Amino acid sequence: MLSRAIILSLCIFTLTSCAVKPKGPSYSEVTLAAKPNQALVLMYRTLAKPYSYDVDVLVDEERVEILRDNTFVAFDVAAGKHVIKSDWSVFSGQHDSQIELEVTAGEIYYLAVDADTVMSGYSVIPGVTGYVEYDHTSTTTLIDPVKAITEIKKCCVKYGISIIDPKSMKKVD
Repeated sequence: MLSRAIILSLCIFTLTSCAVKPKGPSYSEVTLAAKPNQALVLMYRTLAKPYSYDVDVLVDEERVEILRDNTFVAFDVAAGKHVIKSDWSVFSGQHDSQIELEVTAGEIYYLAVDADTVMSGYSVIPGVTGYVEYDHTSTTTLIDPVKAITEIKKCCVKYGISIIDPKSMKKVD
């Protein structure tokens, strides 16, 4: 009986953990502008599997933000070349993705994070058991501003731990 209660609890937790809708201002309610001598990077994520896992956003291997489903984050970076990485939890089974981006001060860059998990097959180990095989794909892509803004307005609210300067790792007002 106890095992049934545990299984039921796990099922309820699993089903409800994905159902939380992110809160925050919409894209139209946020004023975005690059700071002097900086470029502004706006990353967004529409529904990307696995839904219940956040993505750490890293700039040159330094964590600057957290990205959830149907949210966007914005952060400043110095002009020049940067590697921006979408770092998935190892438990998500998802592969990390990254983009190398040359940015110019005063410009805004839009990056989309997308991921998918699909069942690719079912295998049987004779005498042992069967198991499902999955393929995981993840991309971080530079998107045309008009297309990005259209997608963000449809799906996303602002989210994030804060705007952080990746060099000093201090909060920027």
